[in-house]
Amino acid sequence: MTKLILPTFRHYLYILTLCVSSIFLFPNKNMLAQTHLLPINQPEQDACTAINLCGTTFTSPYSYQGIGAQSDLQNTPCGSGEANSVWLKFTVKSAGNIVFQIKPIDTGDDYDFAVVKSDNCGPFTESQVVRCNFNNNLPGSNINGIVGLSLTSTEPSIQGGTTGHSFAQYIDASAGDVYYVMINNFGKGTSGNDISAGFSIDFTGTTAIFENTSDPTLGTAQLNPSNGKQLTVQLSNYALCNSIAANGSDFYIADHPEIKILSAYGVNCTESTGYTSSIVLTTDNYLPNADYTINLQKGTDGNTIIGLCGNETLPTDKTALTIAQTPFGNLIPTFISCDKIHVKFPISIDCQTIKTDKSQWILNGPGNPQITQVTKNCTNNQTTEITLQLSSPINDTGKYSLQMVNSDFNNSIISITGSQLSSDSVFYFSKFDFETITILQDSVLCRFGNTTKLSALDQNKSFNHFTDYNWTVENNTGILNDQLDNRINFLIQKSDAIVNLEILDDKNCLINASIQLDTITDRVRFTPSQTTICYNDSITFKLSNNYSSTNWFVNNLDSLYSTTSNWIYHPTQNGNEEILLITKSNSGCTDTLSTNITVKPIPDLQLAFTDKTIQYGKITQLIASGADNYIWSPNIYIDNIYSSHPNIQPEKDIVYLVKGGASNECYDTASVHINLDISRYSFIPNAFTPNGDGRNDYFRPKILGNFTHFQVIIFNRWGQKVFQSNNPDNYWDGTINGKKADAGTYIYNCTFQPEGKNLITEKGTLVLIR
Repeated sequence: MTKLILPTFRHYLYILTLCVSSIFLFPNKNMLAQTHLLPINQPEQDACTAINLCGTTFTSPYSYQGIGAQSDLQNTPCGSGEANSVWLKFTVKSAGNIVFQIKPIDTGDDYDFAVVKSDNCGPFTESQVVRCNFNNNLPGSNINGIVGLSLTSTEPSIQGGTTGHSFAQYIDASAGDVYYVMINNFGKGTSGNDISAGFSIDFTGTTAIFENTSDPTLGTAQLNPSNGKQLTVQLSNYALCNSIAANGSDFYIADHPEIKILSAYGVNCTESTGYTSSIVLTTDNYLPNADYTINLQKGTDGNTIIGLCGNETLPTDKTALTIAQTPFGNLIPTFISCDKIHVKFPISIDCQTIKTDKSQWILNGPGNPQITQVTKNCTNNQTTEITLQLSSPINDTGKYSLQMVNSDFNNSIISITGSQLSSDSVFYFSKFDFETITILQDSVLCRFGNTTKLSALDQNKSFNHFTDYNWTVENNTGILNDQLDNRINFLIQKSDAIVNLEILDDKNCLINASIQLDTITDRVRFTPSQTTICYNDSITFKLSNNYSSTNWFVNNLDSLYSTTSNWIYHPTQNGNEEILLITKSNSGCTDTLSTNITVKPIPDLQLAFTDKTIQYGKITQLIASGADNYIWSPNIYIDNIYSSHPNIQPEKDIVYLVKGGASNECYDTASVHINLDISRYSFIPNAFTPNGDGRNDYFRPKILGNFTHFQVIIFNRWGQKVFQSNNPDNYWDGTINGKKADAGTYIYNCTFQPEGKNLITEKGTLVLIR
């Protein structure tokens, strides 16, 4: 049974004490210096670009998030690895013990750490971690939120989730040892995920001495890709933000004294206690393509730049920079009118580099036009377009060219990235590029003699600003009538008619347009146009695709046969018939088309009978008449498929089809159905002709259905047996012992027993004919 303990006054007093303590130990962030949360992937978040320490204290006013470009430590003996981390580094110069305290600026922040011993900068394994402490900073568990290494602790690692274990065991270091310290700003309490206010690390009590390797020197320099007046200089080590002169006086460009450095600031430098690994310099002008040397000097603040250990970089330090930007081109001119050219640039231009006179441009073409003024529309001293005002309208029909004057960098048009407008970028144009009109026709011209109305409109479908319309027709291909400014009627008389128009607009710009007219070519056609067919055939008339309605007639317009586009025609009489089509094309032109069809008669094919029942095994003759030639099908059980009266001896019910043809190549067909009478069980022929002609050469009884006990015996007229077989598939070929038997009469005796019946014996005479 669970024991229930009721709260006493001491419990309430303890809870109240914790609440009051939290107010003083974990003040609101508004009571502290403003937190500076850095973007992810800072250089110092990777162990290989860790912050080198050399003194007894170091302070970071920053809050870090995430990890660096690579994961340097995924697991530790204390649990997890990197999270919202920054890496510190120090090298032991003289042996001794190492202790330190990590002190949060906001005492409510929970900082964890891991110390790695390694000659390489990572990534590290868990086995390389010599000390770590992921102890939770609950209210009162870590005094002032401090964690670190101490001489009194005996724990090399402290697991996450524990409390009251603020310090891990000190490190006994040897000369030459290299240590990396990963510091994670977990947040607050057990929930974490809050922005931390920064920390300091204090090595007071450490007897080991560290190498002083943190002097910053100038590394690579590069032009800002989005601002042609800014340079970024990388440092070999971190520098104190407050050692950088804001007026840029720590730097100068010796080989280009005409370019002045106006300001400088360290990246991430917003706190007086901050540090940076790169410095941004702003110049007074854009840097043309050239080689530059950026030099360091003592600025107006009395120093060059100072590292984290207090060492000042020598004023003789310098770095090289080469700028080789590709000039930009691809101007995009458009036109407001024939006396103004609107130019668009592919990138933003610094307005201060655009001159308002013609000195930066060359305009060539008929009439020697001149640029009188350049207008620029700037926002925040940037623009992507200008307007060139011309001295007179461009009305000549020749070619014109516009290009940048080939001048030095300082007189060129420069983009905000510092690239120069190329003088090789040439734009060619004619007067037809700035104002256009369109001539429209309101109806199709189906044939010569038709009239259509022509109208002239500009791009906005307006004509109010046009004057002096001059319409003309080339080569007498038509007649112009009833002109009313922008509208006129045109009667076409010949193919390929061309109508021209010349107009002056309200800016005195001369504008030309033309239109080519012809009768439509999408007239409806149908196939076949003329043909001959037999009375019992059909023909399909097919239309071209350009139709909107169709009506088919035969011989006259009194009877409508079909309204489909593809019509199957079946003749109704012999002789000549006229097919009429009334249709409208998609262009609106109506046509009446016709063709003649010759219908030939078919033969009067007749059969003696169309349905007949015959006894199985008997030969029957089919009889057809009324045609000039015949062909029967199928070609089985029939002696001649091309005869008008062939003989048949079918072994099953069958339908014979006969096709009778006439001399006019028309045919008719008929069919006859033959039914077999199988009421008898056998068919035994009474004669055969074994002469080798392939017809009736053998004697063999035919038995219907299933049967057993078959036997056939043949005797000559003297009672001598000449043939015997118990196999119904065997036959007598008219020989006796390999010699031809004499012609004459023979006697057969055939016995068999049908399934379910008594034994049957059939006797008769057989005539052998030679």
